[in-house]
Amino acid sequence: MVGATAITLAASLVIENLVVLAGAPAYSAPIKEVLAFHAGHPVAVAIAVGMEALNVPLLLGFLAGLHGLTGRRGGHAGADWSRLAIAAGACYSAVVMTYAVLWDGVVLAAGKLTEPTPAFELAWRMHAAAFALSLPALSTTLIGTALATHAKRLTPRWQLLFGQ
Repeated sequence: MVGATAITLAASLVIENLVVLAGAPAYSAPIKEVLAFHAGHPVAVAIAVGMEALNVPLLLGFLAGLHGLTGRRGGHAGADWSRLAIAAGACYSAVVMTYAVLWDGVVLAAGKLTEPTPAFELAWRMHAAAFALSLPALSTTLIGTALATHAKRLTPRWQLLFGQ
C-alpha cells in the first residue's frame, strides 16, 4: 500500500508539472506576463491546483504508512526519523495549501483584469513566497523519509565504540 501511494504521488507530481510548466512565467517575470499567462491558461492552472489538492493527502498517507512500516521493522531509530518526516510533511502540506489558495486568487483575478493591480501582484508575490517556504519543509520530509527507511542499516555509536 505504501509503495502504491508513493508511485501515485510521483505520477501526480509529474502530471502536474507537465501541465503547467509549458510556457509558465518565472516568479521573477514582469507582472504583465504573469497576468497574460494566467488569463490565457486558466484550465491548465486549475488542473495543477487540483493536483495539489490530491498530492497533499497522498503525501501524508505515504508518510503515515512509512511510519507504520518503520515502527514494525526499523525499530526506534526508524520510527523517530519517520516522525520527523511526518511533522515536516504536515508543515509542507500547510504551506502548499496556502500556496494553492493564493494561486487560485491569482487565476480568478486574472480572468477579470485587463491590467495588473497591486492586489494581483501581491497575491502572485505571496504565492511565490509560499512556494519558497515549502522547499525547506519538503527537503526535511525527504531527509526524514530516507533516514527512516535506512535506519536499521545505521550502526549505533555505542557499537562502533565498543565493537559489540
